[in-house]
Amino acid sequence: MPVIRFVRTARLALVTAAAVVVAGVRAQQANGAIRLTNDTDAPIAYAAIEREAWTHMLASWGPCPKLADCTIEPGQTAVIPYEQIGMYTPAAREAVVVYWRVVSRDPAYELIDDPVDFVVRL
Repeated sequence: MPVIRFVRTARLALVTAAAVVVAGVRAQQANGAIRLTNDTDAPIAYAAIEREAWTHMLASWGPCPKLADCTIEPGQTAVIPYEQIGMYTPAAREAVVVYWRVVSRDPAYELIDDPVDFVVRL
């Protein structure tokens, strides 16, 4: 079970049609998906959730239970189809993408760092 530090930040960068880089991670909309590229020197774990759902969530949440299923290695890109965005509906106009730097991949003690989040227009 990963050990996760949850911190919900108030600052959100808004990603429009042009690619935007937030702390070394590039996001861009792409034909019904979000392209997320890791331009940092460390692996990152990521998650995406519809913005209204994220705004009203009462519980903390994090990346997928198995980091290998949601990790982007340095220099690699992940494509997140809209249908895989948490709480997505066709009426959704924005999603919040959150990523965490992977600190440890030890199966007994997976560890991620504080989250970085930003809004992507769909």
